[in-house]
Formats: sequence, structure tokens, C-alpha cells
Amino acid sequence: MGIIMSRMDYKQNYAKYHQGLFVVLNPKRLPKDQPEINVGKAVSTALCDIPKEQRKLRVSEALENALQHYGIVTLTHIEVLFTDYFELDVIRSILNLCRNRKICCLWPGQWHEGKLLYATPEFSEYYECDIKTLNEIYIIAD
Repeated sequence: MGIIMSRMDYKQNYAKYHQGLFVVLNPKRLPKDQPEINVGKAVSTALCDIPKEQRKLRVSEALENALQHYGIVTLTHIEVLFTDYFELDVIRSILNLCRNRKICCLWPGQWHEGKLLYATPEFSEYYECDIKTLNEIYIIAD
């Protein structure tokens, strides 16, 4: 089950965790002492030479390759992952990369009533994730 952490608990205990997904809602709370990956740039660069009809099949691989050398990393600019053509469950895709890795992710959407939201229902990029069903995910409430 997902855990909501206060910013103080996060600040005091983040170093103690060795794996998991930390979803940060406020960019001021991002760790300053770890590598950062601009996901939009990394994934777009990796997919640009791949034929359009194969990109959907290779987006997860592109994300995994971008993270392969990191045990701890911050992800920013993840909006590209919500492209409806990719048909990704964005949080689960990132969470799958957290085995033996600690990922801090700047969330570009909203946190409302136990759910991570991106966009609004009338948009094709709309995404909703109820964290109650997930393990090793920590939402940093501000």
C-alpha cells in the first residue's frame, strides 16, 4: 500500500531507504545531491530513430536504458510518458524500475483524495492512479 509522507519525515528519513518510488509534488523538495534525468529528453532521443509504429513497444525499454547506470536518480519532465499512443501505466512503469533502485520523481499533475492525476478526463493524456494498490511508493505531501 502506498504511503503518504510529510515533508519532514521525507527530509529526515529519505537516506534510510534503499529502494522505492518517491513521488514529489513540489520541485523544492527534490533531493539536490543525486543525478537527475530529464525523461522527456532521454526518451525522445532514444525513440527518434525508431519507426513510429515501433515506438509504443520500445518506450519502456528507452526509459529503462536511461536509468540503467543509476542506483539513485531523480526523474523530471515525465510528461512524454503520458502520450496516449504509448498506452503506459506511468506509475507502474516507473515503479517496475525501482527494484534495487531509489527513484525520486517530480509529479507534473495533481494529488487528490489518494490518487495521482495527470490532465483532466476530457484529454487523451488523462491518467489516474490510486496508490492504495501499490507497494514501495511514497507520496511526499507538502
